[in-house]
Order: sequence, then structure tokens, then C-alpha cells
Amino acid sequence: MPAQTTVNNNCSDIDSMAMSRSPDMVAELLGSGGNEPGVLLLDFRPQTAFSKGHVRHALKVTIPKILLKRLENGSLKSSSFKSLINGDEGKEIFFKHSSTASIILYDAKSRNCDINANSDSSFVLLLRRLKENGFRVGYLDGGFEAFQMNYPNLCVTDTSSDSSEDTLPDLGFDKLRIEHSPEDKHEYQVENFPVEILPYLYLGSKRECENLELLRQYQITYVLNVTPNIPNHFENDGLKYLQIPIRDRWNQNLAEHFPEAIDFIDEARSSKSGILVHCHGGVSRSVTVTVAYLMQKQGLSLNDAYDFVKQRKANIAPNVNFLDQLQDFESELASSPCRSGRCSCSSVQGKKCMSPDPTFLSSSASSSERTTPLSTNTSISSAESKREFDFL
Repeated sequence: MPAQTTVNNNCSDIDSMAMSRSPDMVAELLGSGGNEPGVLLLDFRPQTAFSKGHVRHALKVTIPKILLKRLENGSLKSSSFKSLINGDEGKEIFFKHSSTASIILYDAKSRNCDINANSDSSFVLLLRRLKENGFRVGYLDGGFEAFQMNYPNLCVTDTSSDSSEDTLPDLGFDKLRIEHSPEDKHEYQVENFPVEILPYLYLGSKRECENLELLRQYQITYVLNVTPNIPNHFENDGLKYLQIPIRDRWNQNLAEHFPEAIDFIDEARSSKSGILVHCHGGVSRSVTVTVAYLMQKQGLSLNDAYDFVKQRKANIAPNVNFLDQLQDFESELASSPCRSGRCSCSSVQGKKCMSPDPTFLSSSASSSERTTPLSTNTSISSAESKREFDFL
């Protein structure tokens, strides 16, 4: 998102001088070590600019349209700011350390005068909301351009060779002794077991997919692996796998794999087997696929499907790009003839039908498999598709 997207919000009370951090100050914070909290750098520039170069250890922040309104009206909770951070690991780093580390937000080249002149920009809006929610926040005076000019050795300028999975540079936070409240631990706890979404459908992470005893305990014989590099560990032990080699990155098209993923989950259900859908952290890619499954097979809106999963797994946080893909998928479902009583898929060989699964609607379906009642008209109304999504 461009750094100077204009929003209707009055941020004129920002004390831009007090929040300004010079390149020298930021470089000093980056160089500080030991057991004390350091700095979290948030890069607000477009993804293409971030990919070409950024301050070392910076986390990419993006405000999707579906969250911008919440940021504008101040309803974004402090514990939910992690949803603006790209990547599973980035979200976890922000969640664990943002309460103690200094947060420095930067764009391309904003200076003090720019902050005052553009008090209604989304950059200043985020700066203000972070401050209002109690974060120790400032902005990099002169932005990335000024910092790179003064400290090129502290910038990453070539990320094209980065092929690691969901990785960020080592920030040294493993050395920090940072405690959280019980509420924090509950919200971002790491489960030691797969989370049941439906009686046969489980969400998990790298940890669960590597534990054969655990998989057998839950009668899981199907595994949907939504990563490019986590092995299918138990193919020789009777488990059936589908691997979707997608990274948790802004430029990945997960939606093109929805049909095969949905079919695979349904195959497990038809065979009365359990299925584990997992990615690396269990909060982004696997969640996206699961939400898409509920939307298509149970005829749910994006909002309802997301809420249903979140009620069972509180720490979900899909990549903002994947949220956009789910929104497009909702529109695709809504416009499909399958949702308006004009389905002709059965007459076309090999065509994927987008009608909700009738077994979910039948009286014989297990009540525990149903999320919310569906009307006989399962198409998503235009009013419903336009309502504000409760992603947080």
C-alpha cells in the first residue's frame, strides 16, 4: 500500500518532533545487544520496494482495505496489530516483543515536515494508533532513503536469493527474557495438539505433522501440507498426502489451489478419516485453505467461516494477501450459477461444482458438522458480502 494513501482521520495531534528518530539513533538501537529489548522496525513501503531493499531485520507491515476502516475508527485492539505484519514468523515476533521493544515505523523518505503536512495519511494514522495503544513508537526521520545513505551496511539490498521458508533475519530476541500476561499467552499460545475445526478436520503446524503417534491418536490418515519444504514424513506409514508448495509471501497465489485442496479435504471426509491441514506456524496458509473449504462446502460467508475457525483457534492470522484472495473467492462463489439454483455442473464432465455440499444441509448430517443454519437459498447476498469483516 502506498505510504501516503489518504484517509479521513484527524491525526494533527501527533507530536512529530518527539516521535522523530534520526538514522543515527536507529543505527544505535540496531547495534545494541545483550539481554535488553532492542527495536522492531516496521517497513510501511510497498512490497516491491521492500523486496528491493530494506533496513536489516525490518518487518513488512501492510494495511489491507478490510482492516483500514478498523484502524480509522480506533477499533483495532492492541493485541491485534500483529495482523498487519506479513508472515507467520513476523507476526509472532511482533506479538512477543512489541510490548517491550522500541517500534520504529518508516516509509520511503518522510521527514518531520512531511508528517505535519500529511496528518491524514495512513502512515501517520498507524503511527498514531500505535502510540494510543501504549506502544513505544517513533518514525525514522528521512525514511529508508536517508538511512540507506548513512548506513548502507545496515540495509539489505538484495533479497532475490532468499528462498528460505517463512524466515526473517535473526533479531536476537531468543536472548530476551520477556514475560507476558496470562491473557497474552492464551491468545498466542502454541498448541501441542491439532485443533479440531470439524469432527474430521484439524488445523496444525509443523510440530503436529511430525508426530505420528499424535496423528494416529486423532485417527488422522490424510495430511494437507501447505508448505514447499516440510517433508511428508509418513507416506510409508499409510498416510495420504497432498502438498501445496506455497510460501507465506505477499506474491503467492494460494487461491489457484483451492479446488484441489477442497476436494482432498472432502475425500478424507467421505472415507470417514481425519485430515490434518498444516503449514509452518498453523496460523496463515492452513487457515486460509480451511476457511475456503467452509465457504464452499457449507455455503458460509467469508466473515462467518473466519469467525467459526477463530472461535476454535484464537491465534489465526492469515497473510493479508490471502485475505484478499478469500474475498475474491467469496465474490466468485456469490456469482456462480451453482449458488442461484442454475447449476449445470453435472452435465459438464470434469467441471468443479461450487454448490454447498448437500450432506451438510440434510437432516442426516451430524449437527456438530454444521456451523450455522443455512437458508434454502445458499447464495451470498450482496449486502452480506459487503459488510465489514470481523477478522479480529
